[in-house]
Formats: sequence, C-alpha cells, structure tokens
Amino acid sequence: MILHLPDLVHEMGHILIHHLLDVRVTAFCDHYKRCREIVDQHYRHQLANRRTSGGPNDYFRLEAHLRQQWLDKWLEEIVCDLFAVFVLGPPFVWAHCHLAAKQCKHIFSFSHDQVTTHPADDARMKAMLAQSLACLVMPGIRSGKTQRTIQNGKRNRSRFGDGGLS
Repeated sequence: MILHLPDLVHEMGHILIHHLLDVRVTAFCDHYKRCREIVDQHYRHQLANRRTSGGPNDYFRLEAHLRQQWLDKWLEEIVCDLFAVFVLGPPFVWAHCHLAAKQCKHIFSFSHDQVTTHPADDARMKAMLAQSLACLVMPGIRSGKTQRTIQNGKRNRSRFGDGGLS
C-alpha cells in the first residue's frame, strides 16, 4: 500500500517510541509507558473478573488476546496516530480516513484469534478525532505554544516595555 506524505509523520512516531533512551524524547516515551501501564492494568482487572465470574473460557481467551494485542502492537499504532495529529493537526485524520477507505476493509473488524499489527480503523479514527477536537478547541495544545507564548510575551514586555499592550 502506498502511503501519503502525512503517514510519514505517523511512522516517525514509531522511531520516537523505539528510541526510549534518547533524552530528547523522554517525555514522549514516559507518556507512552504510562499508557501501556494503564492498558495493562485495565486488562488485568478484566481478566481477574473473567476468572471469578465463571463465564465461558472463550471470553477469557478473547480478553487475554485483546490485552496482548493492545500491549504488543495496537497501543503503539494509536500513539503514533496521535503523534501525527499533534504534529499535523486534523489534516492527518483526513489522510488516514482516505487511506482506510482505499483499503476497503470493514472499519470495525479485528481478528479474535490471530495477531494483527493494527487495531480496527474505527478505534483509530475515534482516537484521532478526539485529539483533533482538542487541537481545535485549544490550539496551543497542538504545538505546546500556549505556555511558551505567554512566557515569551512577559519576558519581552519586561525587556522592551509593553509594546502598546497595556
């Protein structure tokens, strides 16, 4: 499958995740590790409930399979999608929607028993749309500019006067 240019930013997210020891991406990797802990905790709780509920073994196997999928591959894909949305904004969501439409697969489907590299497109789109909405509602969240702009503005006003802002 030929990817679009915005998809390269998603692929850059994978590079960042796999450079866990590089100090320049420590915060990004720390958040990724925290997300893994949350997913692991969620599924451990689900699996414990399945054991005590006495339900069919198929449910337990499905929960265990989903836990492994999220921890091995799917979470990384979602985080890389969100990284691309963070860098490029809502246009990345459109590019991914276009890519998913070209693949002509069911957007809700995932394998119940085989290992897959990507979660269902529905899950990916929901995560990207939520992040895009956050970027649109609070534009400074996208580039981290809000706090820097406020700090730079205060520093410049104290150095050069208020510049007519008062």
